[in-house]
Amino acid sequence: MGFSNNLLSDFDIQYGELVKYKGKGGNVLIPNSVKSIGEDAFNGCESLTSIIIPNSVESIGEDAFYGCTSLKQINVEEGNANYISIDGNLYTKDRQTLVQYAVGKQDTSFTIPDSVKSIEGRAFSKCTSLQSITIPNSVESIGKWVFFKCTSLTSIKIGNSVKSIGNSAFYNCTSLTSVIIGNSVTSIGEYAFAGCTSLTSITIPYSVKSIGAGAFYGCESLTNVTIPNSVESIGDWAFYGCWNLKTVYNLSKLDIVKRSDTHGGVAEYAENVYTELPDNN
Repeated sequence: MGFSNNLLSDFDIQYGELVKYKGKGGNVLIPNSVKSIGEDAFNGCESLTSIIIPNSVESIGEDAFYGCTSLKQINVEEGNANYISIDGNLYTKDRQTLVQYAVGKQDTSFTIPDSVKSIEGRAFSKCTSLQSITIPNSVESIGKWVFFKCTSLTSIKIGNSVKSIGNSAFYNCTSLTSVIIGNSVTSIGEYAFAGCTSLTSITIPYSVKSIGAGAFYGCESLTNVTIPNSVESIGDWAFYGCWNLKTVYNLSKLDIVKRSDTHGGVAEYAENVYTELPDNN
């Protein structure tokens, strides 16, 4: 593999930090003088296809590779004390954090290794080929914007160890039809499932205490939802634009009234609000 961009002028490096990559993309080798890759360093570099991270790199900032939609391979030099590459994806050396998935791959499915405890923000953002993903029970947290615009993702099961779903985690996953949330999740972040226009089924477990603002904003295919008795708060606009949400099962202590825009508008379009589940449930 040839590396087309080794000119120092392609890299804005300040005091050992790669602040911004200014080259033309392709196969890129980061200079050995770099100790840290800054926030947004490669943000929006759609022509980047592969990268080698030298063993000098000690830290990688948030959204460093966001929008690198052609990135098929992330390599880490042997001897790096902080990061490792597995199948072309970037992890921390202890394999407990998935830092960045190479979103330019054409894989339709992916299984996260069961060593992983956390998924960093935007790790899969704009991975338009991904249709299914397996999140193991080892994962405890899903960062913000993780699956943003994964427009081919159809269903997902969130493991029983996950405690929180980050803000906008599944924002604009327009093909997502069903979601099962594990029974350890206590909070659903702001706009976590906003724009999931095909979502028809969502299971909110009895562990959830808060549903963030705009959490299900624009989920226009959602027809019914159960608010479990554990829920203490629903943020503003949480269910705004859920035009077809006609049935609400309110098992919580919240005063949810049909045709009301209170409590995130969960019953704004509802024809019925029940305080008990039907007998077959």
